[in-house]
Amino acid sequence: MVLGGDFNTSRPELLAPIAQIARECDGRSYAPGDASQEVTHYTYVTAPGPAYGTYTSSKLDYLYSTDDFTGCDSWTQKADQADYRATTVPTGVSDHAPLYGYTCGGPRLSWDMHGSVDGVVADCSAYDNNGSTLGAVEWSAADGGAAVFGGTGHLATPTPPVDSRLSLSVTAWVKIAANAPTGAIAALDGSRISGFILWYEADGATWRFGMPVADADGWNVDRVIPTVPAVAGKWTHLVATYDAVSGQMALYADGALLGTAQHTSVWKAAGAFTVGRDLVNGRPNAFFHGSIRDVRLYDYPLAPAQAADPTL
Repeated sequence: MVLGGDFNTSRPELLAPIAQIARECDGRSYAPGDASQEVTHYTYVTAPGPAYGTYTSSKLDYLYSTDDFTGCDSWTQKADQADYRATTVPTGVSDHAPLYGYTCGGPRLSWDMHGSVDGVVADCSAYDNNGSTLGAVEWSAADGGAAVFGGTGHLATPTPPVDSRLSLSVTAWVKIAANAPTGAIAALDGSRISGFILWYEADGATWRFGMPVADADGWNVDRVIPTVPAVAGKWTHLVATYDAVSGQMALYADGALLGTAQHTSVWKAAGAFTVGRDLVNGRPNAFFHGSIRDVRLYDYPLAPAQAADPTL
């Protein structure tokens, strides 16, 4: 359900009955520097006095949804703020600024990983983020179908499906091979290092999720380091999330929270989304050994209850 419009009040507490069943889009920020509760209405002061010819501003417009939002903004440039002492030409189409938001929808990328056609892995999302098969990747019909990686191949998109400076989530079903070395499940290429990496760490046999602090050589990575070991030969549903507002990363396995970490040194990784390897020192790195299926990429942080959903 989506409900919005001019509610003619600057007191959101009066709208509590709606807020009990729906979220207001501009009730919080969605990225560093993004303001909340932005102005949506301008009133021209016509009465004589010190304020004559200026504008007062307020928030009178609201947008609610029973789904969460991935972003919200008041388009203040479209509101009339003309100085009528000097002109009669409006600078906008209304005294109200358009308020628009984006609800949490489906994934930005969805690869079932049941096979490829002419080397192309089809994206089942609405965004056509198809992938190319690079190197040796095999396909298994077992367990509903999966890509099998032997340490020499990977999959990649031509462009980045998400912005690593903003909130995101990556999910996948993973089965690590016995005695596998460290290997990347999913990553987003920068120029020198991946913007985020979901991987298996052979040292300690654990799943990991990390986000480098800069697009630079070396290994300066904010990361979640669990203590619960991964089990080789067992299908595991992994969910990694990043909330750009709080700076918190989280990693889940089969719905259980493995750990959290902070990441605030944001930068944009403008390269390919990859499955089966990452990028370190400008070179492909950590090729995966094992099977991967049902990879999903979202442009918002999945909630803990969603992380427990094996279909996401």
